[in-house]
Amino acid sequence: LKNYFLRRLTRLEVPYIFNNIVYALLLVFVAGHEYAKTFSTDIVLKHLMASLFYIHNFIFVDHRINYVTWSLEIEIQFYLLVPLLILLFKLSKKLRMGIIIFLILLFPLLQYYFNSGVMSIYNFIQYFLIGFVLVDMFLAGFKFSLSKWVDFLIGFLSILGILFLDIENNIYAEYGFIILLSLFVALVLMGEVWRKIFSIRFLTVIGGMCYSIYLWHTAVISGVGNFITSIGIQGHYFMTLFLQSLIILPMVLIFSGIMYVLIEQPCMDKDWPFKLLNFCKTKLKIKKY
Repeated sequence: LKNYFLRRLTRLEVPYIFNNIVYALLLVFVAGHEYAKTFSTDIVLKHLMASLFYIHNFIFVDHRINYVTWSLEIEIQFYLLVPLLILLFKLSKKLRMGIIIFLILLFPLLQYYFNSGVMSIYNFIQYFLIGFVLVDMFLAGFKFSLSKWVDFLIGFLSILGILFLDIENNIYAEYGFIILLSLFVALVLMGEVWRKIFSIRFLTVIGGMCYSIYLWHTAVISGVGNFITSIGIQGHYFMTLFLQSLIILPMVLIFSGIMYVLIEQPCMDKDWPFKLLNFCKTKLKIKKY
């Protein structure tokens, strides 16, 4: 458990802290930004501290330093629960699969009828449990025996459903979403066609730096977007969106890639704190000498 929690801490914290501090400085010093106008200078520090300790969801309704990190707070809660959740794997395979699937089906009902009023792991636990089921199947060597066209078609239709299902306050739509999401990820892990698609080097590189993209994309979209609002075709929303995306998306990937190499990638070495400490000790000895 010590190694597990230390690994989570050293892997996530440095990129997260650095990102939140930069965002806080932008909110204070970038004049004219619409989101920054909703902050007064004196409350930036309060929201920054709440975000750094992953308790913003519990204290504040809005005014998050980096808005998208609400979901990272959920993820941290999951990491804290994992040592308890994995006790399910001490049970027989059929029993644990039955319990997990039952919980996946139960929690949407509980959330629909008993709203906690706070965004927490309670609102999203079923999606983490889906991951448990898929991992169990994958490690057991389960494979889909489908023709390539059937594999592709099922996956493609699943993507459409995932994108267009409106699950807000619709329990039936959420169950449909859960089924389609589970099916698609299962095809990626244990099918043939979609596994090959998601093994394309370009996609795996993007997946590898997804944490940096997650942390930085809103700043890039906002910063670049302010300069290209005039680009587009009047009266054609989707064409305008497409043209602007051709500019913004490469910028997001480039900037996030830089942050990945400079900030995140070094933290992927689980021994980086010890190496840094030894480096500092060596430098101090040389200086004293």
